Amino acid sequence: ILLQVAATMLLARWLSPGDFGIAAAAAVVIEVARATGQMSLGKVLLRQFDTEPALVATARSLAIIGGALCALLLLATGAQIEYHLAIPGVASFIYFSAISLMFQAVTLVPATALTKQRRFKALAMQEVVSSFIATGASVAASASGWGADALLLALVLQPALFALLVCRAAKEPLTFSLHREHCWNLLHEGSGAAIARLISALAQQIPTALSAGTLGG
Repeated sequence: ILLQVAATMLLARWLSPGDFGIAAAAAVVIEVARATGQMSLGKVLLRQFDTEPALVATARSLAIIGGALCALLLLATGAQIEYHLAIPGVASFIYFSAISLMFQAVTLVPATALTKQRRFKALAMQEVVSSFIATGASVAASASGWGADALLLALVLQPALFALLVCRAAKEPLTFSLHREHCWNLLHEGSGAAIARLISALAQQIPTALSAGTLGG
């Protein structure tokens, strides 16, 4: 938290309110896409992680497929979203967020494995390290005159580093499967939680979208 506060104070010295407005507007779309793409598979997998290797492999496959579909959707609609929001620059954030969604999909199984093993310290350490490096790079970039592109750097760098560190810490075998029964169980159990998360994300992001329109416009 202290790191985020300090980084925000530093970024505020070099970035304009419009830059933060663009990022806030894009965050609305990103959060909705994330809630949709992950389908709450992590919660379902956490309850059943030790049952069958095929279940874990299926969850990994579904997460990557869901992330890829949401990423493609963002890439296809980024320009239209920017047009309708009337905030120039939002499309770039949406395009880069599409990349970050793929990294987040990769972390689903290893992060769940660390949680199941109660290795909370290891999981938190990967989060802190990746956030520290990404935030530092973003601050350095903003000081060099990158503008809003400095925020784009952190948007991709943090999840990429986190995925690398978590996969290394968990050491889970990289297996893939689309077992029909497991697919049905994961999607069926996760759909309710995914819908609830989507509604929650929309409710939380509506005020952000309204304020972002003021800042970015």
